[in-house]
Amino acid sequence: MKTKILSIICILMAAMPLGAEAQTNIRKAFDKLILSGDVTLSESHSKEKDTDTGIKQSQSDIYKFVLPSRKIGLVDNIVKAFRDDDNLAYSTSSGVTAADDRDIVLAVGDGNNGGVQVTQTGRRYVYACFLASPKEDPSGNYRYAYAMNWEEKSGEIHGTLIVTYATTLKHRQSASSARTVTVYNGDRPMQYTFSGNTDNSFINSWFTVFMGYVNMMSSEHLKTRQAMAAKIYEHCKNTSDVSSEDRATAREVLKKLMADDGDSVITQLLKSALANLK
Repeated sequence: MKTKILSIICILMAAMPLGAEAQTNIRKAFDKLILSGDVTLSESHSKEKDTDTGIKQSQSDIYKFVLPSRKIGLVDNIVKAFRDDDNLAYSTSSGVTAADDRDIVLAVGDGNNGGVQVTQTGRRYVYACFLASPKEDPSGNYRYAYAMNWEEKSGEIHGTLIVTYATTLKHRQSASSARTVTVYNGDRPMQYTFSGNTDNSFINSWFTVFMGYVNMMSSEHLKTRQAMAAKIYEHCKNTSDVSSEDRATAREVLKKLMADDGDSVITQLLKSALANLK
């Protein structure tokens, strides 16, 4: 629906606080597109705060937009804003996404619950990451990421604006936020870890973690295979930001696993995981 209401301004102010001076040009350019009378928007927002201190720990704001092609100037204005703020960013990237390119995902919060995918096949994209202001985050562990993807077709511009608040990759790596699973060698428990750092890069994508669990399904020990099937089931619950190509490939992998393993518990877990990928 056409969005002209004042609440949009309030949402943007929450997503992009006044203390984040480094992104001033990008914030203004985002505002100009979102508040345009010619734009059609759909949006989603999330935010989490520490229950004890009230300090923000994560946030994501996503705006999917459609504009008439004659309003390409609003998109060009955002691209220029990224260039203007480039010298203040610590990480930037732009380009056109090809079908065989790996996904670029911007982390949210601590990165353990997925992120927001920037790239879409055939679309141009641009993103930049900025440290949060010392006033908002004296620790220097958090950053804001801004991104846009877009394409022009049939007289319209279709695109997405993204803002996420998360810890930096450096902080997540030093915190070693890895997931540990227990598998069995005979009756002896063994521990394996899978990194949970979704990031503003290609590292440890949803599909990479999925295949880590799948590879463990080759174990000769039933308890290990059942444990991995349970991990696959849980992992497949969170696929909102997984590409259609990755979901399709994962479905075929699950079908093969179900055909190769006759255990009823494993079969039921994989069936449920498969249902979650539709």
